[in-house]
Amino acid sequence: MIQKDKIQAILDEILEAEPHLFLVELNINNGNEIEVLMDSDNGITVGECRLIGRKVQHWLEEEELDGAIFVASPGLDRPLASYRQFKKNIGRTLEVNLKNETKMIKAQLLEADEEKIVLSWKERVPKEVGKGKRTVDFTKSILYIEIELAKVVISFK
Repeated sequence: MIQKDKIQAILDEILEAEPHLFLVELNINNGNEIEVLMDSDNGITVGECRLIGRKVQHWLEEEELDGAIFVASPGLDRPLASYRQFKKNIGRTLEVNLKNETKMIKAQLLEADEEKIVLSWKERVPKEVGKGKRTVDFTKSILYIEIELAKVVISFK
């Protein structure tokens, strides 16, 4: 079985040489298939994925280990997992589920730093006096540890 920490060390070397890239996820299954999800501050190319795959494959051959390697972008349908992914998506609309709330927030991502994100959205709320609702602008700062799931909203116009 291929050791995850050894693959992580190889990827760390690659990332040190290519600081615009970052690791989103690393998985190794029982059949020694390695899945590496990488991204970049400006989007990762097929060529970059191919190059990373070749470097890891070269290491596997040197170590005389059997296994397949798959390197890909995480894609828009996968949840955001790292600060750099949030930073890359500033200005986009996100769907965010918080750990202690049942209601999902659909909002524009305004800011992202290493501890939190800032979201902005409009919501219809009941009037304080009388019947009906009014539209209210909300802005909320959310720590990453409060987020259960966050995804980019894909819209077709």
